Order: sequence, then structure tokens, then C-alpha cells
Amino acid sequence: MSTCIKCLRYEATERCKMCHNLICRECRILIPEGVFCSEECLNEFTNFQKKVERLDKKPVYRRKGVPGIIKLLLFLGVVWAVLYFVVGVKSWTEFKELINSLVKKYAG
Repeated sequence: MSTCIKCLRYEATERCKMCHNLICRECRILIPEGVFCSEECLNEFTNFQKKVERLDKKPVYRRKGVPGIIKLLLFLGVVWAVLYFVVGVKSWTEFKELINSLVKKYAG
């Protein structure tokens, strides 16, 4: 059998909720949430619980409107429609030629 990690006298019958050390009934700190081997482990647990409670109370902000990917697809659809119906670009080759001519015209 394992002995208590704190007192080294009694048989360990419990395990600390935070550090998982084996402890006896005499050395344990018992609260409704569990068994702890020391004040340090108990404080670490209560601090963690407080952080969880604060996060649970924080409001979750969700973006309203259309998600970004849908906006991008709509934008690309509009660009395609303008190129296809207004400019008359019907193929990828024509599109590349249009881009090259614009680059030559405005870049140099």
C-alpha cells in the first residue's frame, strides 16, 4: 500500500484533485468540490474556478450580417459579371490579356 505523501505515517486513501498526490484522511482538505492535499492546491483550484465563472459571465459577441467568405464570393461574382457582360471578357486568356494591357498602360 502507498503511504501519505504529507505525513508518511498513514495509508493513503485519497488523491488530491489538483496534483493527484496520494494523501491520508488525516491530512486531506475536504470541500464539496473535492479533496486537496494542501492549501496551495486548494487555492489553485479556487482561483481556476473564479476564472471559469468570470468567463461564463462574459458576453459572447457575434458578428451581425453576412460572413466574410460570403462577402468575398459576392464581390468576385460582381467582378465576374462586370468583366463578362460589360467588358466582354469571355475566357481566362482574354482576362490575362486585359490585365496585361492595363499593367502596360498604367505601370509604364
